[in-house]
Amino acid sequence: DIDTLRVEQLRATWLREAGNYPGAQARFEQIATQAQALGQAELAARAQREAAYVQIQAGQPGQAVATLQPVIEALAAQGDIRELASAKDVLSLALQRSGDMPAAQSASEAALAAYTQTGDRLGEAATRNHLGMMYGRSNRNDEAREQFETALRLFGDAGDRRGQATAQSNLAILDGRAGRREAARERNEAALAAFRELASWPDVARLQFNLAVQDRGLGRLV
Repeated sequence: DIDTLRVEQLRATWLREAGNYPGAQARFEQIATQAQALGQAELAARAQREAAYVQIQAGQPGQAVATLQPVIEALAAQGDIRELASAKDVLSLALQRSGDMPAAQSASEAALAAYTQTGDRLGEAATRNHLGMMYGRSNRNDEAREQFETALRLFGDAGDRRGQATAQSNLAILDGRAGRREAARERNEAALAAFRELASWPDVARLQFNLAVQDRGLGRLV
């Protein structure tokens, strides 16, 4: 039944987090098949999307794109905008990992439009943050800043401190590029404090490294 499938989704997620990608993918695909047989199209689409995400983590972005294409077509036909936004988000990541940045950007822009339409502010914030990173890589720094600043506000409205800290650290990168080193340091220090409170140690290490680089640029290190 549906409740059993939801429990199986949790087990598949645990396998993914444990690094058992083949086991997680097989379980998500099985869930998708069973959900489809029960007439649960949304649950099936979600499981297929998760299977694609596992493929990305396993270093198979091309397979993830192939997995997602029929899912996206079905969701568009059903008019399921919320699930379509999530699927487009995962597609964007797969395309980035495949090296197709224009297509990845297009997928993220489509996801952003869908999140905005449904009023999913956290989804919108996360996608704006991703878009900002892509714009930044293309030296579209003004557009990147606009996306990061909007994401920062939306994360703040939602009380998502991790999202706020991530957006702050991305804005710090833009400040550093623009020669605003003190502003960049202030943003990184704010992000570092938040990541410490959240016990997000990989992010703490990343921000500490960034601050050390900035200090050297300011002449504070010998």
